[in-house]
Amino acid sequence: MSSVRTAFGLPKPILGAPLVIARTAWVLFPLTVVGVTVQLVSSFLTRDVPPFWTPERADRVILLMTQGRPVEAVHLAHDSINAWLVRVGMDEIMQLVGVSLVVAAATYQILGRDARLSTLLRFLLRKAVRLFAIWFVSRGIVACIVGAGALMILSSEHRPHLLMWGAAVMFVGATAGLVSVLLLFAALPIVVVEHATVPRSLARSSLLALRRMPAAIGTVALVFLTSWLVGVVVGGGTHLVAAGIETSWPVLGIRHGVSAALSTAMSAVLYLLRYLDTRARKEGYGRADLAIEFGGGPATTPRATPA
Repeated sequence: MSSVRTAFGLPKPILGAPLVIARTAWVLFPLTVVGVTVQLVSSFLTRDVPPFWTPERADRVILLMTQGRPVEAVHLAHDSINAWLVRVGMDEIMQLVGVSLVVAAATYQILGRDARLSTLLRFLLRKAVRLFAIWFVSRGIVACIVGAGALMILSSEHRPHLLMWGAAVMFVGATAGLVSVLLLFAALPIVVVEHATVPRSLARSSLLALRRMPAAIGTVALVFLTSWLVGVVVGGGTHLVAAGIETSWPVLGIRHGVSAALSTAMSAVLYLLRYLDTRARKEGYGRADLAIEFGGGPATTPRATPA
C-alpha cells in the first residue's frame, strides 16, 4: 500500500513534518514578521487589560460564580472577555495567512522546485478569494458563533437572562469548532494544492477525514499539543526578564508572534502531510499527480532549501 513514504520520499507525517520545515526554514522569517506584526497589534489593543488568570482574579470570579452572583463575575471579567475576543480575531488572521504561506512553500519543496517569497505571494494572491472563503466557512463562522456567545455573556451585566443563553451559544460554537477542525483540517491545503473550489474543498476534506478518522484525530491532537508546548517554551520564563519589562505590550507581542509563527508552521505541515498521506493510501496519489494538480511544471528531485 502506498503512503507518504513511498509516494513522496518522506517519513511518516509526524516524523516528516520537522524535516519539511527544516528544508523550508527560510519561510519562517516572513512568517515570523507576519506573526509579530499581528501579535503587536493585538497586544497594543489589549495593553491596558490586566491578565485574567492571576490567582487572585480567577479565585474572585470563581467565588462569585459559586455564590450565585454570575452578573458580578461577568462584570469583573468584562475587560478580559473583550481582550479575548480581540486576540481570537487577530489569531485567525495569523492562521489564514500563515497556513496558506507554509503549505505553498512546503508543496514547492516536496516537488523539488525553487520558491521565493515573491513567487509564493503571487501564487497565493491568485487564490486570495478562495482562501478567505474557505477560512470563513471552516473557522470564521465558528469564531462568529463563539464571539456572539461571549457578547451575550457580556450583555448579561444588564440583562441577566442572557448569561445562560450566551453560555449555550458558546457551547454550540465550541462543539461546531471541534467538528470543523476534525473534518476540515485539509480544507486550506486542498485549495492551495488542488486549485479546488470552496464546495469541493469542503467535501474533499470531509471525505478524506472520514476515510481515516483515527489518523485525523491524532493529527489534530498533535497540532494542539505542539501549539501548547511552543507557547509554554517561547512564552514561558518571564522570571528571567527584568521586572517591569516582561509584561510590556511590545515584549508580549514579540514573544507571542514568534510562538504563533512556529506553531503555525508545524500545524500547516502536519495537516499537509496528513492530507498527502491519506490520498496516497486511499487513491494511490504520488509526486507526479501532485505536480499535475499543483501546476507549474513536472516534479523534480527535492533539493536543498533555496536561498
